Amino acid sequence: MIPNRLLRLCFIFIASTLTCLPSTASAERRKEPLPEAPPAPLPFKAQVNRGDSIELQLRIYGRKNQPLRYLIKSPPKSGTLTPPKPLSDEVSSVTYTPPTDLSISQDRFFYSVQNALGVSAPVEVSITIGDLPPKLHFPELLDFSAVVLGSTASKIVTLTNRGGGIAKGRLSTAPPWSIKDSPDYHLEAGRSATFSILFTPTELGTTDGFLHFTSHPDLTLPLHASTIASISVNPEKILLSTSKLNPVRTGELVITNQTDSPREVLLSSSDRLPLPPKVIVPPSQTLRIPIQTQPTDLSAVDTAIVAKSDALSLTIPLTAPPVGPILQSLPQTLLFTATSTPHTATAQLILKNVGGSPAQVSLTTAPPFTTPQPTITLSPGEEKPLHLLLLPTPPAKYRQALLVSTDSQTLEVTLIAEILPEPLLPNQPLTSTQTPSPTPTQDPEFFEKFPSTLLLETGVKITDIHSTRATIQWPATLRQSTEFRIDQLAVAPPKNNRPLLHWIPLPHAKITQKSDQFIAELSNLTPNSLYRLRIVPLNSPNAATPPIFTPYLKTLPSLNLWPTITPLRILLFLCAAVIAFLIREKWLSRRQP
Repeated sequence: MIPNRLLRLCFIFIASTLTCLPSTASAERRKEPLPEAPPAPLPFKAQVNRGDSIELQLRIYGRKNQPLRYLIKSPPKSGTLTPPKPLSDEVSSVTYTPPTDLSISQDRFFYSVQNALGVSAPVEVSITIGDLPPKLHFPELLDFSAVVLGSTASKIVTLTNRGGGIAKGRLSTAPPWSIKDSPDYHLEAGRSATFSILFTPTELGTTDGFLHFTSHPDLTLPLHASTIASISVNPEKILLSTSKLNPVRTGELVITNQTDSPREVLLSSSDRLPLPPKVIVPPSQTLRIPIQTQPTDLSAVDTAIVAKSDALSLTIPLTAPPVGPILQSLPQTLLFTATSTPHTATAQLILKNVGGSPAQVSLTTAPPFTTPQPTITLSPGEEKPLHLLLLPTPPAKYRQALLVSTDSQTLEVTLIAEILPEPLLPNQPLTSTQTPSPTPTQDPEFFEKFPSTLLLETGVKITDIHSTRATIQWPATLRQSTEFRIDQLAVAPPKNNRPLLHWIPLPHAKITQKSDQFIAELSNLTPNSLYRLRIVPLNSPNAATPPIFTPYLKTLPSLNLWPTITPLRILLFLCAAVIAFLIREKWLSRRQP
């Protein structure tokens, strides 16, 4: 039989063994590793102003040193969110834009992080949306530039709320500015509205004003405009001027249309100034209107011209001094014809004062001309004849100037004298049955008294001189005439041992006009002869006036192709013929076999 003590020990051993077996299994289980979970994302809070956007960074607790991917599990209910964009292996960013609804002030979204172990539980990002105060934005200046008086200009102004909340109010201004349509505005953040501002000027010049906003009393928009006339005139004051040879005082009014449409301008003034009652000025162009007094109006002028266009009325003062003394002379060229016999030739000049004031006139000239009255007085409108004298002088052609002077004017009258060596016979008008027979002289002594080196008048040319023909040209401005006659100074048979000279028409002279020149073609002239000619203007076929110039010309000798036969020339001709015959005979003999 087993003792109790031994049984007790066995029981204790078995009980302790059974007790230790579960403890060992639990220890073994605690030594096994637990499975890993994905990293935990970091929740956070953010604040953004309405109308702006905010960039939010998504990250985890701590660091894992491995690429992570962030997932938006629940997007925001009101705002907008961009997809996550990696910034680094463990950080990504999103951009949140709040809604425009002013009633929403809170928003949120949820995101998770993903790696090789899986996707984490989502976390919340809480966003608070704030509102800025309204902020109005508008131009710094509303400039209307140039506005035509009587018209209305319009400019558009844009009003924008660049702040938050709602900008609500009304625009206001003062005349001559006004607001077209409704002046009220109600602008949420970022919204704009346009208004039409009108400007209706009532006077010329610069106008400034302001546009006010009831929602922002401290803000104003400056307004600026420049009012111009639809037309402008130049000069501002007209002073008529007088030319020396014309009692009519003249001036000019320049009207400029400063708009892009035609303008009708009404003109009015004194009856002393003939003006068109109405003119049309084209758009953006200038119209010049001549102004002049009547030829018989010689007194001072002090009046004004009124130009009206639409609502504009301009007054232009106009003055003109009285017309001073104005001299006119008839004719402007005097011709004296005389012989060398000792006597004095005379010519008459008419002087007239067509001005409005008395004239103290002085007359000066040079020999061989003189005047018995060196000074005369002419009342307004008065004319006086003046006799000029040609003193005895040697035969030649003379040209001097007679200066007719006042304090403000000088006239120059040309004096021409032709002194002939022998007395002239009176010109007898030719009839249709008479044939002139000019006899040109070949006596050099006769023409030595008429120097051929005398200068012709300006523009006169003698060309194409041959043995039987020549050409004379002169400008049409030498005399206001279209008909001319060419005379020749011819020598008549001597009488009492003195040759008689007289002017007769030159036959075979053809005169034509080409442009501003007269051309005289002379034909059937005598070779190697001296001709003294004069060009006579004709007022009518038989009414001649003083000649305008007197040229000289000498024809060339005729060309004779047959030499003069003399005994010496006959002998030389026979010798040449004999020599030619002998040479021919010798040449023929050599050709024979």
